[in-house]
Amino acid sequence: MGITRQAFVISDLHLGGLYGAANDRGSRICSQVTTLTKFVEALATRPAAPRTELVVNGDFVDFLAEGDGSPPQWTPFVANGDDAASKLRAIIARDRLFFDALRRFLDGGHRLVLLPGNHDIELALPAVRTALNDALGVTGNHDFHFLYDGEAYVVGDAIIEHGDQYDPWNRVDHESLRKLRAQQSRRHAERDAHRFLPPPGSRLVSEVINPIKADYPFVDLLKPENEAVIPLLLALEPGSRRLLGRIASLCVRAAASAARSYSGDIAATGAVDPLRTVVENVMPGRSAEFLAALGEDQLGEFAGDISSTGDAIDRGRGLARLLTARTGEPLDTRLPALRLAMRALENHRTFDRHIEPLPRYLDAAAALSRNSFRFVVFGHTHLARDIIIDSHARYLNSGTWADVIEFPAHVLSDDQLEAFRRFVVAMGTRDLADWTKCIPTYVRLDLEDDRVAGAELVEYQGETNI
Repeated sequence: MGITRQAFVISDLHLGGLYGAANDRGSRICSQVTTLTKFVEALATRPAAPRTELVVNGDFVDFLAEGDGSPPQWTPFVANGDDAASKLRAIIARDRLFFDALRRFLDGGHRLVLLPGNHDIELALPAVRTALNDALGVTGNHDFHFLYDGEAYVVGDAIIEHGDQYDPWNRVDHESLRKLRAQQSRRHAERDAHRFLPPPGSRLVSEVINPIKADYPFVDLLKPENEAVIPLLLALEPGSRRLLGRIASLCVRAAASAARSYSGDIAATGAVDPLRTVVENVMPGRSAEFLAALGEDQLGEFAGDISSTGDAIDRGRGLARLLTARTGEPLDTRLPALRLAMRALENHRTFDRHIEPLPRYLDAAAALSRNSFRFVVFGHTHLARDIIIDSHARYLNSGTWADVIEFPAHVLSDDQLEAFRRFVVAMGTRDLADWTKCIPTYVRLDLEDDRVAGAELVEYQGETNI
């Protein structure tokens, strides 16, 4: 019969944010748009047979990287459709060549499928979709599909979805979002009953991560934004404690209201102190050591309206102040807590493509495989994966085309304190080029009619390996 169709799945492009100077990412986490454009251009020139489709599996663009004003102010969700459409047009203008390549891909008769993630929630709004269609020149003759309301995409006996719904920090409330866009489609003013609240991870980015990334240029490369980064943020900026507590409260509530539970999620009930609950969940058996090293006997309880903006970050005790000698506290007193936090965030298995250290994603993939899907494809984590679920199914993660940070494993061991100290000083001088990288990957599905005949996780190295 032969291959009749090939689907190329990419995710987590994170197009958005201002470009910086020559060696500065600015507010972006994607620095490889030229490479990405060449990838799409190569697909655009493929022949009509076998059929070619490109699936962008979430976080296509990054509204969270788009600030307002100077200095920039960050928002977790742009509810006004016209304002969100303006931000999208700014993103498109900044990377026009890439969007032109997508237009040529569609003009070539190929299929383009977009699924939203948790950084591009605004794409679901009517005005934003119109702006995107205009940029891509979409007409009734084009094979273009945009999925929303949490719908997955099925390709033969493979299922493709972003994966954020299995992460309580970043799970999108699609029902409330549907009500919001339904109101906007009628040009009604937003009503309280239909208000959409962005996930806790979006607040974590806009209220904590974005404001401090000028001092810690690696912090926005830690993906996805979930409980694993909380100890590191506490070690970097203890003055963010109260705000992080409010965000942790949101996550615990989100986990409690979820219809399903996945191994590794934060405890849904009994969390009197949400921030402590998060730390204990991330650092089982070592949370007391971490808090002692941080110099905090207790994290305290957080009251008040947890859906409010929260308190501003008190930067006075931040690690950046120690590195620039603006406080009297010696740097070495903060190193143990920072090292424990980095260990919790990343271990020797983090970049192993055949191991998934977060059970929630494997559990979700296994559950989907019982619905007669032999291939389950996620994105979201920014970590490429190719794992056998059981004798008949595979879990694949398409990884990312954005930059990632890999902390040097050799400096995190107990007997390398001086090496770790040198690494932290390098952090203070923003000299992290040796640990920042981009490894663009995609998943290719080869189909014989409606059955996947082959699947491969591919590291893009130019047109020769498409």
